Amino acid sequence: MLRSLTRVIADSPLTRRMAFRVGCSSAFLVFTLAAIPTSGRQPPKNLVIQQSAAPPGTASEIIELSSSSNNPITVEMRGGEQRSYRVTLSAGIYVEFIAEQKGIDVVLVLRDPAGAPLLSVDSPNGAEGPETLSWIAKAPGQYALEIRTNEKGAAPGKYELRISALRPAVPQDEIRVQATVALAAGQIDLDEDSESSHVRAVEKFKEALTLLRQLHDTYREYFAVGGLCHELEDLNQYQEALGYCRLAEQTADARKDKIDHAT
Repeated sequence: MLRSLTRVIADSPLTRRMAFRVGCSSAFLVFTLAAIPTSGRQPPKNLVIQQSAAPPGTASEIIELSSSSNNPITVEMRGGEQRSYRVTLSAGIYVEFIAEQKGIDVVLVLRDPAGAPLLSVDSPNGAEGPETLSWIAKAPGQYALEIRTNEKGAAPGKYELRISALRPAVPQDEIRVQATVALAAGQIDLDEDSESSHVRAVEKFKEALTLLRQLHDTYREYFAVGGLCHELEDLNQYQEALGYCRLAEQTADARKDKIDHAT
């Protein structure tokens, strides 16, 4: 009965797999940041991105970006490719990466200084729109940000990478990280497609929705309510699913209105 209602989120590939796969790196980029003290609230004025694996016979290029990220870097990518970045952080520093997808679907993976994965983000927005990954460093050191294509056979596209925030963490940043983690976990459980994973996904999407509402993040609220519409239907909880399906439609309409007014 509710299959028709879930069409309100049909344009978002909610069932994409988010499992991490290491691809072959065709380029390696390094974020070199000045050491950031744990005390004080001022981030460094400039970020330096160094392309350290330039093609043979060419010089490495150093590009300075302001910490307010007014100058994102544009990167071309093909299916099966991966880019790796390094960012040096002090404990307690909040960092937020945004990769604006332009014709290619990418996955963002953050690794700790020991190389262990911390968080994988792949929003259900296909090959267009932003992928946002936020984190608070628990320990000082060099963290790795990996960006890879979601599909090996993907057509060529681009993404624009920027650091949208870099500062000592404040309480609101904790909420941002918790929301990002909960939403990512819900997507992984949704993709697993078992009864127990559906139950877990509902819990995570509800947690994410509560946090995203505190942040007034309507863009990602849509992903949470869309996930709830999908998962509650799979659990045969039709009445509750209906409410979230309608909410997903309302959220989508509100987002469209904002875009229309902006243009």
